[in-house]
Amino acid sequence: MKCKNCGAPISFAAETCERCGKEKEPSFMDKVEAFFKKEDGVIFKIRTTIKKVFTRMGVGEKLNKDLDYYERGKQIAPDCIELDDGEITIKQYDLAILRSRLKFTKAEGRMQISNKRLLFRASGFSPAGKTVYQHEFALDKIDGLEIRKDYRFRGIYLLLAWLMTGIQAMVIATSATTATGDGSIVGGIFALVFGIALCVPFFVIYKHYFLKLCCAFIGSCILSCATVALKAGEFDGFAGFLTVINIAVIIIELVSLFLLCLQPNLVIEVKTGGTPAIQIRHKYTSFFIWRKMEEYSGFAEVTPWKDADLAIKEIGAIIDDVKTLGDLGVEKWKNM
Repeated sequence: MKCKNCGAPISFAAETCERCGKEKEPSFMDKVEAFFKKEDGVIFKIRTTIKKVFTRMGVGEKLNKDLDYYERGKQIAPDCIELDDGEITIKQYDLAILRSRLKFTKAEGRMQISNKRLLFRASGFSPAGKTVYQHEFALDKIDGLEIRKDYRFRGIYLLLAWLMTGIQAMVIATSATTATGDGSIVGGIFALVFGIALCVPFFVIYKHYFLKLCCAFIGSCILSCATVALKAGEFDGFAGFLTVINIAVIIIELVSLFLLCLQPNLVIEVKTGGTPAIQIRHKYTSFFIWRKMEEYSGFAEVTPWKDADLAIKEIGAIIDDVKTLGDLGVEKWKNM
């Protein structure tokens, strides 16, 4: 895509244009997300009303003006915890998103570095109330810091694929028993148009693999039903053509599913002398090994947030400069 201001090429992942420095135009999905989060909009009011109803039932904590599940816009120290004597904060990063989808739990993890401590704090929402996960490390005791950003295969999304396959088989079986062949050509043309249209999001929307999977799934169902109806009406040639198109749609569906299963992953490992390294990462689970697993953070997913790349680039250098240069290292990084 190109910048609306200067026409320079700009990547989907970039937030600003490298040439002119202006923010890029929001995408369609950005506008949709903003619509749902608009505080004076109908959707936001409905969500707030539902949240109040659940709160009265005892789900979550009692709503008040001071309640802040995610502590957005706050510094870990001194806004959330107290500073030590003589402690000076240097920099904070929006580092990780921690989530357990089956428990409807989500937290936002931030890492802050000062001249005395390395702090990680993740606060968020769970149906039972606010959740907080925090680690503190003395800077002079840290021997090394490893932050790994990669992707891991999440097999739980394959359950979604099996469910979709079962629904599609039921839809095809139902259409096969009710198909008469009346109006099959017209229905086949409409099915072809809708099937192709539902594949467009796969090529024009950046990421959002679940949306792409759902669109391809609906398109495949429509084409499958139309193929059955055409065969019932003895329009075998057109039915064969739709089958070829349906195979292409199914391939798009499988690719979307594969990309959905490859979820972003973040592992933070703090190495301290004389003790085992402390890891901030997703808890380990398995369908095949029935024994107590390592909990780690207690969240099923720990994914990189917007400052993860910057943190990987800077934190190691900040720790080294503060430990070797002292106050000069603090001033150096506070001014950057």
